[in-house]
Amino acid sequence: MTVPSVIEPAISFIDAKCDDVIMESEAADVEIPMEIVVQPAETPKKKLVRKKTMRRNMPALPDVVMRKVFSSLTYRELCKSEVTCKKWQRLISDLLRRDIQEISIERFGTSQIIVVHQPPFRRLNITCPADSYDFLTGVVRRSRQAALKLTTDLHFLSNMDKLAVDVESPCYRTYFANVDDLWLLIVTIDEEEVAGFERLAELLFNQLSNVTMQCHVHVKTSSMIARCIKSLTRWYSTADLSLEIHADTAEAVYDQLSALVDLNLYKLKIICTEFDSPELNITRIATLLAKNCIRTKILTFREWSLSCTSSTLLTSHPMDTLRISSCDVLTIDNFLKAMIATEKQDAPDPKKARIASKEDLKPSRKRKPPFIKRFEIAGQCRLRGLEFLTNKAHKELEKMLKTHFPLMEFDCSEIYYFE
Repeated sequence: MTVPSVIEPAISFIDAKCDDVIMESEAADVEIPMEIVVQPAETPKKKLVRKKTMRRNMPALPDVVMRKVFSSLTYRELCKSEVTCKKWQRLISDLLRRDIQEISIERFGTSQIIVVHQPPFRRLNITCPADSYDFLTGVVRRSRQAALKLTTDLHFLSNMDKLAVDVESPCYRTYFANVDDLWLLIVTIDEEEVAGFERLAELLFNQLSNVTMQCHVHVKTSSMIARCIKSLTRWYSTADLSLEIHADTAEAVYDQLSALVDLNLYKLKIICTEFDSPELNITRIATLLAKNCIRTKILTFREWSLSCTSSTLLTSHPMDTLRISSCDVLTIDNFLKAMIATEKQDAPDPKKARIASKEDLKPSRKRKPPFIKRFEIAGQCRLRGLEFLTNKAHKELEKMLKTHFPLMEFDCSEIYYFE
């Protein structure tokens, strides 16, 4: 195979230009820096997935039917149902406003929340621990405008500022706007609770008509209880205040009455909590009431062994009712003499405070009204000195009282004897 002749001049040309070729090859081996922009690979776009919302299809039932359904639910079920929609919230709110007009809150001897709703009585009974502020906030929010009667203890009222309840808006200036009947229980008390009650007493209620304070007194707590009573009478002076003093000794009663000053009571109950009824001196009680200007319309003694000094006063101011319930009257003769001495004193005459008129100067033939209008004996009472009459002792006492006080009412319908 012969090589074409045309290649020879090409080879000679390469040999002739060898130097140039070497220069070109050297130039080709030189590295030239260059900036290369590399675009990042585009990440794939994520697809936006919309969450599927559960749409609640509420039954479009008439309000009459819904109220009938809600009336069969418990209080707990109603609280869960009211967050469903605004319509249900309105219907349940109207239902609770109608069925709850009395609230009773207890916090003793329980570690869990117990709610008993009694629609026939329009009452809500709550038993819960003392620190259940979140739960009590919901109760107060639902019933603060509808409740008419409240039964609770001092700890609840002194910690009302810990509840998430608004009292600063013009619509809600008090915690319970329509409550007019309060039953306040004081079993345990400390300085912190008293200070909290004094600070919040003005914001608790609008106006109270009846206040009953059930106080379990001790010698060390008499001054703190007196401060609570003073706060109530300061802000709610028009309310009829009834005071129940529960004590196991007579000294605790004397000490508590000594701490009270210038007090007008509708009813004063002195109740013994000791099994063996200790002795209580009525004469000393009357002396403390007169000394500290404590006036009451109804005075009740229960479960005491009563004693008194003859020819001394049982009360220094006119009284509507004197009631003895399940007491042991140690000396019936001294008691009768004290009643006679009480009736002989002159009642304060309101006419002395003004100028006498002609009608006042005319002699009056009216009988003097009794100083104690009504005397009641109830329960299992023992009348020492009339025990030989067994179950007719109270009738003999009634004859004695009718002889000296013909205008006095005597009621012994609730007395009973153990055979």
